[in-house]
Amino acid sequence: MPLIVETGNTANANSYVSLDEAAAYHASMQNDWAGDQAELEAALIIATKSIDTLYGAKFMSVIKSQEQSLLFPRVTFRDRTGRVITGIPAALKNAVCEVALMNLNGEDVFPGVETSDNLKSQTVGLGDLTKTVEYRKPTGARKGFARVETELASLLRGDTSWRMKL
Repeated sequence: MPLIVETGNTANANSYVSLDEAAAYHASMQNDWAGDQAELEAALIIATKSIDTLYGAKFMSVIKSQEQSLLFPRVTFRDRTGRVITGIPAALKNAVCEVALMNLNGEDVFPGVETSDNLKSQTVGLGDLTKTVEYRKPTGARKGFARVETELASLLRGDTSWRMKL
């Protein structure tokens, strides 16, 4: 499948990021972004699908057109820092680049929400009777996605990860 980059009004788009944009991003981050063209394009397509699937329900605003194939562009909105967002945000492109690199490195780019050792226990007693209840609360983070969630934080509704609770 050829890479079709969303530029704001692209039919059948399957990526938020072009090969040139990904190469520039990874060069600036000093990442090893290597592979043949087909591998790199596939990684960007999969990364875009991953971001839309994992975070799409939390994106602020609504899609611009019912005909678009991806979840961006959105109707103009302000991100959580107050910046006006139109088109494809740089934070989204950066997150796609990160997930594409994860995919090339063989990491799971469709993980579930991680539960940590965030175990809480409560014991209630009355005389000789006691009851202990244990709770395990999900952290809200996806394993290996801390950098991605940091990039996306300003575009998402609500408290979406442990990074945003600091």
